[in-house]
Amino acid sequence: MAYTNSETPRLGSLVSILGGAKLGFVVGFRRGGFIKAATVHKDGRRDTAYHLLESLSEPDPHNIREMVRFYDTCAGFYDGSAGAEGDVAGLIESIREQVLDLALAVGQAIQEMRPPYDRERIRVCLDYAMRTGVSADRIARERLRLEATCGSVCL
Repeated sequence: MAYTNSETPRLGSLVSILGGAKLGFVVGFRRGGFIKAATVHKDGRRDTAYHLLESLSEPDPHNIREMVRFYDTCAGFYDGSAGAEGDVAGLIESIREQVLDLALAVGQAIQEMRPPYDRERIRVCLDYAMRTGVSADRIARERLRLEATCGSVCL
């Protein structure tokens, strides 16, 4: 299983749909250039829908709004897939770590982006720090530092 948008997806591939608005894994195909993809939401709800191959697209890596949306999509998929049950539970569980790796890679990219004091960027950076194992005390100190640096405009 691999994350792909640059080649023809295969069964079990992770795909970004509509510029990162959705993250799904391919569970089937249909004539006419459609893939059947399953998505998992933060609340654990799962959807399966057909999407045109043309709708598979990644977020613009220079657009902070699209990258933040993609991070939230990946994190929501990961959080919602915990304790998956049902017919595709085994597949969901097998790609959970891959989704986390993708979320962390996107989080790292956002951390390196500018502007340095964008509200959504800061929120993602703090969430990213938590997911990479930074202590709660250190995250709280960083939040205070950011508040002092950029004021209530940021946070």
